Amino acid sequence: MSSSTDGIKNSTSDESSSSVSSQSFSSSSPAPPKHKHGHSHNNHHSPKNAAQNERKSGGIDKKAEDADAKKDEIKNSKKGGKDKKSSSSDSKDDVNKFDKKSVWAKISINGENTKYPGQKGNEVRTTRYRWYTFIPLTLFEQYRVLSNIYYIFVLIVSFLPTAPINYLFQLVPMIVVLIVSMAKAGIEDLLKYFEDKKRNFAPALVYRNGQFVQVKAADICVGDIVKITDDMMVPADLLFIGSSQESGLCYYSETNLNGETAVKTMQTHPAFEGKNAVDLISRNHYSIEAGEPDRDLTRFDARLRCGSQYWPITINNVLLSGVCTHYTDNILGVAIRTGHDTKIMQNVKMPPAKMTQFDRNLNRMLIVVFIFKMIFCFVSTFVGVSMDNGERFPLMKELYPGYGTSFLEFFTQYFVLYSYLFPISLLVTIEIVRLFHKIVISHDPELYDPEFGYGRAHNSNIICQLGLVTHILTDKTGTLTENQMELLKFATYAGTFNAREFLDSIEADPSLATANLPILMAMAICNNIIVHKKSDGKLEYNADSPDEAAFVAFAAKCGVRLISRGITSLTVDVRGKPQTFDILAQLPFNSDRKRMSIIVKSGDQPAIIYTKGADNVMAERTTTFEYQDTVNDFAATGLRTLVFASREIKDEELTPWMKSYHEAEAALENRDERLFEIAGLIENGLYSIGVSGVEDRLQAEVPETIRWIRDAGIKLWVLTGDKLETAIAIGKTSGVIDPKSEMMIVSTTEPNAVGHKLEALLGSVSSFESPVLIITADAVEHAIHLYQDKFMKLADQCDSVILSRVSPFMKAHVTQVVKEAGRSTLGIGDGANDVGMIQVADMGIGVYGREGSQAAMSSDFAIPRFRHLRRCLMVHGHWTYRRFAFVAISMVYKNIVFIFAQLWFAFDNLWSPTAFYNGFLMSCFNLVFTALCPLIMGFWEQDLPQDVLLANPILYQPEFDPMSTWNLIYYLWLGVYQSVTCYYGPRLTMQDYSLNEIGTWVYLAMLYTVIIQFIMWMENQNTGTYIVWGINIILAPIIIVAYFYLFDPAFTSVVTVTMGQANPWMTFLISLFASVFVPFLISYTRERFFPTIHRIYRERHYLNKRGKGPRHWVKPKEESSEDEESPYTTQSSRLSSSEL
Repeated sequence: MSSSTDGIKNSTSDESSSSVSSQSFSSSSPAPPKHKHGHSHNNHHSPKNAAQNERKSGGIDKKAEDADAKKDEIKNSKKGGKDKKSSSSDSKDDVNKFDKKSVWAKISINGENTKYPGQKGNEVRTTRYRWYTFIPLTLFEQYRVLSNIYYIFVLIVSFLPTAPINYLFQLVPMIVVLIVSMAKAGIEDLLKYFEDKKRNFAPALVYRNGQFVQVKAADICVGDIVKITDDMMVPADLLFIGSSQESGLCYYSETNLNGETAVKTMQTHPAFEGKNAVDLISRNHYSIEAGEPDRDLTRFDARLRCGSQYWPITINNVLLSGVCTHYTDNILGVAIRTGHDTKIMQNVKMPPAKMTQFDRNLNRMLIVVFIFKMIFCFVSTFVGVSMDNGERFPLMKELYPGYGTSFLEFFTQYFVLYSYLFPISLLVTIEIVRLFHKIVISHDPELYDPEFGYGRAHNSNIICQLGLVTHILTDKTGTLTENQMELLKFATYAGTFNAREFLDSIEADPSLATANLPILMAMAICNNIIVHKKSDGKLEYNADSPDEAAFVAFAAKCGVRLISRGITSLTVDVRGKPQTFDILAQLPFNSDRKRMSIIVKSGDQPAIIYTKGADNVMAERTTTFEYQDTVNDFAATGLRTLVFASREIKDEELTPWMKSYHEAEAALENRDERLFEIAGLIENGLYSIGVSGVEDRLQAEVPETIRWIRDAGIKLWVLTGDKLETAIAIGKTSGVIDPKSEMMIVSTTEPNAVGHKLEALLGSVSSFESPVLIITADAVEHAIHLYQDKFMKLADQCDSVILSRVSPFMKAHVTQVVKEAGRSTLGIGDGANDVGMIQVADMGIGVYGREGSQAAMSSDFAIPRFRHLRRCLMVHGHWTYRRFAFVAISMVYKNIVFIFAQLWFAFDNLWSPTAFYNGFLMSCFNLVFTALCPLIMGFWEQDLPQDVLLANPILYQPEFDPMSTWNLIYYLWLGVYQSVTCYYGPRLTMQDYSLNEIGTWVYLAMLYTVIIQFIMWMENQNTGTYIVWGINIILAPIIIVAYFYLFDPAFTSVVTVTMGQANPWMTFLISLFASVFVPFLISYTRERFFPTIHRIYRERHYLNKRGKGPRHWVKPKEESSEDEESPYTTQSSRLSSSEL
């Protein structure tokens, strides 16, 4: 067969090419004949019943209760008494009755708007600071953090004359920490400033004083007439009033607004259609009455006024700020919203704050440390005051009766001395590590896709949560699948057809196409396809929905080609004979309606309504529905199904309905609700004309990734809008339902029946093999509201859970329920309907979608494809949580070693609050000498290489929680033990030396103990880490010696005397050995006799790396075979129970 098909998006075809044979089609009678199965049409639905069914579906709000009365009013209205003109007049009369309370602003077009209550200019500022507010605001923000308040209190106390440490040694570290934090905030704000400047200073053409003049975008005011050129970003919300296109259309995309790349079209506002808008406005006074600015991108409530005439302004008449024009030389628009009143700026908001398990553990750990510190302060103060007031110096008490030290004085001194127990640089270090990992993830070449680019980490605060996920809740379409649709099957009263075979058949038998004309016409007409005629005469189709793209492509191959489409009309080439239809109304699809309709009229023929939608909705709106078995058969093979229907509408029904429709369009309040209600009144008594089955292929490596998720011990929930049978079929092909799995289906809609079913399944689920729970939207709504505990208990015992027919709201609600049940949730999706689920989940991941990137932009992380989730969890998640945990707990550990030596000194010194170390050494301990230790751990530590981790999902579960209570106790004990060895070694063997000399040698022993301990903990040693460790070891003595010589002569003897003697060196080495030997022995014993599975894999990897292992763990890709145990691992990468 020789045919040319119109391209979808970038594909094109010759407009003049013909399809199939020359036989003409007739579309004047869209109602199909009786279905071939011969069933009678005995299932009639009255308009009243249809309205009741609409309410039952849950899509209509309380105003829909008047639907029956409204329908009766329309039915009883005067038949044939009004033409289109009178209907329009009535519509305008209704607008005149508009409630004045709804008018928030009155805008004079191209005139003065001195009384406009909103932002008149178009300047946008997203920066947090101005140059004169940066320092005070950042300081204020820094001191809202409890740890910084704590240190400012320490600094204030250190200014007291009795303070044991010079205030400079407290001030300098605090200044450094503040500078780092303020620099981070300043850089981020500076980048925003440059973006604002680029937008505000962009050139714009504005009509002033009789001509268009160029101004800055920031100088556009409400009411200005603005000219937009091709491929230009719209600078404000504009009422579209004119175009250089003869048709009065403009083409635009919303890529900058919501990520959708499809080109859309907009018709000039009816008040200016076919007219010179600038001249018309110059000769007449036009104004706009608008409601208050809001963030709803799907509606715009305003109206245009000229004298006593009114026209409604809807979202279909407004070019929103941020959209980009295409294929149009010039566009004219009136600025309705400017600056921060525009829709895009109204939607600029902070993402929801999320607290990770790491944050909670960190807060708990710091609280414990603070409590310990306060206990030490009170005990030391109590003992010190008791001894100072008479026990140490009884003669002083007799000579000076007032002698003694106050409790407050001692307490503040100890408070300063023990302040280092709470590390000042902890939060800054964690922020640096977070920033590092955000950059690493955003430039990971393994998270790259040629079509969508690199993955992106938007929220660095929750990176470590990737390693703690217990439940994944995923969308299906576009997330697990490609979202590239192809029509594979369809059924009409003429039979059930394979789409590919049908295309071959109609060439030999053109009558076959004629017999299926109604559904082909519905496919070509009932859509939102944008048709653009290119310079070479070919047509380019742009589709919002890939389903519609598949339908239009198939209809075109069958000889029913959509060749042009505007706002008010469309033209279909039916086997070489163009037919033009006026578009009377278009009733859009949404997740509540689950259907779309269009009402068209060609010449003197009766108006026709074409509707397509979900089978459960369409069954209620058709006079007879005989395709349910076909729908189920299509769904069972994994196809997405839609039902098509149509009917003729007589003028006596259409005229009053159009009047009500225009009234609803003109309303400024509850416009969408009224349109929703009105749509339900006309979408009744339809004749079903066919069913479509569209294939949406799985993405590459989806089954392997899902199997990895299951083997990693993570529960997978699939939340889809597809019908039950389609969800089951996709579950099987994707691996969500394993071949050996037993399915537990809950599809009842009665609340009590749902409870009984859950109870029965709970009693028998233990006998099922790999159980999978499959539940419909109605059932799950009852389950989570009435039987939440039973539902979650049952779900926890299942390998996977599949929810069918769920709405975007239900996705978010189910995610919230799972999260509140104490599970660590990860939500992943690709579309705008997944944003709620993504933002509710503990961790939200957006997959770059073909229809837009709104989910990716709203997520914590964005990845190109679903298969990249495995690397995010196993590599970045596993490594980062371990790294963050060790950074936090190791910083506490090293400060315990550091400060407990001070505690032992107080004990030996009769609890006198005297500093044991030099003040400079105290300030440098965290800020200089040990600053790199936790950073190295946070940047590069890894217990296992990525290939071993990816090959063995069992390793995803942590061998132990590094921040657990018992691990914290171990680190506390280790810090105390090492402080004892580091302190009492020099203290007992260097009694003839001065306090400064002993304190310095204790400091050195303690410093190198901490550094060596970090080296022992580090699993991933390499040349780079060895160099850093070497610098760290060498740098400390150089800085100490230089400082003593240049700035503190009292400590010069430490260098000139003690460093030239053997005793201090021997004491230093013995203390160092005693400090690290015991933890080494404990670590060796634990790993030798009580190894974890991670340790076993680590040992075998190192043996294999050195050529001493029994076999290679992970085969090279070219050696992989089909009979491996798992698609991501080899038999040799697993360990038998005897080996463990």
